[in-house]
Amino acid sequence: MDIYELIMKGINLSNYKFKEKPLVVGGLALQFYGIREAGHDFDYVVSSEDWKILKTLHPNNINLFGGKTEQDVDATINLENMNEHIDLISTLYQFNHDYLQQSSIEYIEFRIISLPMLLMVKTLAAINNNDEKSKRDQQLIVDFIVSKQYPNLEIVNSKLTN
Repeated sequence: MDIYELIMKGINLSNYKFKEKPLVVGGLALQFYGIREAGHDFDYVVSSEDWKILKTLHPNNINLFGGKTEQDVDATINLENMNEHIDLISTLYQFNHDYLQQSSIEYIEFRIISLPMLLMVKTLAAINNNDEKSKRDQQLIVDFIVSKQYPNLEIVNSKLTN
């Protein structure tokens, strides 16, 4: 399955008609850029208009990550459909859809987060949460950027292939 089909699979599994194009983040975005394969879930940041509707449709699936309100922490609606995990995200480190979609790549049904925004989000998770997966992703993104900037640099290219 190519990345477009994979992204659309997650959108379709959400069983929701988005008012604004969802923003693809996480492993799907990393796979889109050719940095690494996506993991087990589908991650999309949704607009505030979609978030309001989705909260009413899935009030028991809202994850506030230990906080009491959406303003305290980030909020995600976690859905399971046909043994697939879909995360519909309100904010990441309180950065919302409007902010994170800046410089994104637009398709008819969705947007892909820009590489600089993806690096920012992964860096926030790596540093703020001391998250090992985000640290690895952060390093992969930096290596990818450097390899594109310096395609003949032997050290970077060998690091990416190992």
